[in-house]
Amino acid sequence: MEQQLLLFLEGLAGALQSRLAALQLLDYLMLLAGLLGLAALLMFLRSDRTARYQLDREAQLRAAERELQLRKEVYLPAAEAIGRAQDFLGKSPLLDLTQEQALAVVNHVLGALGKAQLVASQASLEPLMAVAAEFTASYAALQARRQPLLRLKAEIAELSSAIEHLAVERDYLLSRLTRLAAERGSEQAELWRQLSRRFDKLHQEIGSMLGKRKDRTVELAQLEHEFAVEAQQRALRLAKLGVPAYLALREELQLEIDATRFQALARRSIGEIERSIRSLTEAKRARPGLRRVDGRQSERREPIITPLEPAAGEPLKAAMERGV
Repeated sequence: MEQQLLLFLEGLAGALQSRLAALQLLDYLMLLAGLLGLAALLMFLRSDRTARYQLDREAQLRAAERELQLRKEVYLPAAEAIGRAQDFLGKSPLLDLTQEQALAVVNHVLGALGKAQLVASQASLEPLMAVAAEFTASYAALQARRQPLLRLKAEIAELSSAIEHLAVERDYLLSRLTRLAAERGSEQAELWRQLSRRFDKLHQEIGSMLGKRKDRTVELAQLEHEFAVEAQQRALRLAKLGVPAYLALREELQLEIDATRFQALARRSIGEIERSIRSLTEAKRARPGLRRVDGRQSERREPIITPLEPAAGEPLKAAMERGV
């Protein structure tokens, strides 16, 4: 068997040698041209494959850049909105904003968070939705608490305006009483008595209004303190929800960070805010307002002012001793 194979190979080699010997120069040239053409074709196919690979790679890089740019345009405003929402809730008692200005802030925050939720992954969607829901509920609660404050401020302003008007009339009556006290005659004495009764009535009304205004001012201070405490508590709850939201946004933006250390720093900051809120609450408890034994706010008693009646024959002396 082996001998037959060797004989076959020898015969094949001899045949090839005889054919090569029979080839002319032109045949060699054609064979060389074919080999060169085949090599050129192989090189062209290889370069074409390399060019297509580079084009595909560049297209992938451009797509990645566009996606990253889109993520920045969406997630960076969302991160800013979370911080702005915390600041807005915490400073809500100090902000003197119109309803349109406040709604502009709310719409900006919810719009940025809503845009982020539209393109977010499932891991980022849940913390962002939690932040948006908490902010909406907190804003509604603080707005409801603000209404009694606005009513009290309006009532105090009305009382102050009424006191000013009555005080002007009272001062005018006092000047007339002072002039009449120096005059003699029954007609002047009767007019003096009428004006003195009006003066006493005005003085009592002013005293009553002053007492009411002071009570309303104390009540307003209490409500403002409670409002400030609740605003800080609402901002604190939002800050707690903001920690996982920030981590999710960093993940979406492909920004590496030590999550464990970040959470530890966030807990430390949140702990400081909690201690500040407790100090604020305890400080108010240490300075209670005017209250009854049952704990309810006591009403101020109206001042008792005796009528301004002059002694017989001494109207000027009685008026000057009584005063305003």
